[in-house]
Amino acid sequence: MLPGETLGVRPREQSEAVYFVFEGEGQVYLHDRWVDLGPGDGVFAPPGVRHGARNPHAGHLASRFVVFGGSVAETPSYLADGLPGL
Repeated sequence: MLPGETLGVRPREQSEAVYFVFEGEGQVYLHDRWVDLGPGDGVFAPPGVRHGARNPHAGHLASRFVVFGGSVAETPSYLADGLPGL
């Protein structure tokens, strides 16, 4: 995410979501507040919990915020093939 960019805050009633930060610092919205995150941090949003992400930093010194997020239910099945406990 570029400085100042926000991804929509919304609930997903039928599935959970997971966010993992690869680079930079930013925030993830969970339920009713913004949570600061940095590289290596991850969060889990259960079904029905409002969630989203943003890079609240601005200006030429702001870094990008590289976060991957998505529904666990939408994870391709081939990622779980042959892995015990998934």
